[in-house]
Amino acid sequence: MRIFFAVKPSLDGISAIEKIIARLSKTRADIRWVRKENIHITIKFLGETEEDILRLIKEDLKEKISSRKKFLFNLSGIGFFPDAFAPRVIWMGVSAGSEEFSGLARLIDERLCSLINPEMEIQKFVPHLTLGRFKSRKGKDELMPLIHNLNIKIPVSQCEKVLLMKSVLTPRGPEYEEIANFELG
Repeated sequence: MRIFFAVKPSLDGISAIEKIIARLSKTRADIRWVRKENIHITIKFLGETEEDILRLIKEDLKEKISSRKKFLFNLSGIGFFPDAFAPRVIWMGVSAGSEEFSGLARLIDERLCSLINPEMEIQKFVPHLTLGRFKSRKGKDELMPLIHNLNIKIPVSQCEKVLLMKSVLTPRGPEYEEIANFELG
């Protein structure tokens, strides 16, 4: 099964993000916007993972993640991967809480290296929340001025747990299901 680790913003945060997506989606930009139920910050995407490995990951990370303290985080600003000239992804950045997210990502990477693959490549983690994925560049120019004039105010959220999610690809887009959660201390 395809799995990943994630954190969800508060319900107020999700509601504010949903309003931003609704406003941006009124442009003719050719973007597949993230549905409300799928709004999250990905900490680590593992992809296809066998059941026995999944069981091992759950057992190992439960104690390790619970040793971390809960923290506040805030989302602000909009950016693009790889850049604004040839965007593939539109995202919101993490301002407050960025170091804590990076610490969680590093912990998960280190444990996965130890448990699964010592030669696993650890990539630089950039905490962000994906708003949508560009299907083409159509309407991009209409989107940019709107983004520059957006007044973005997302309520502060508290990271209390890390979710282990299953991703199922469907014609309507991905569908996510929580298969475990790890409470922070």
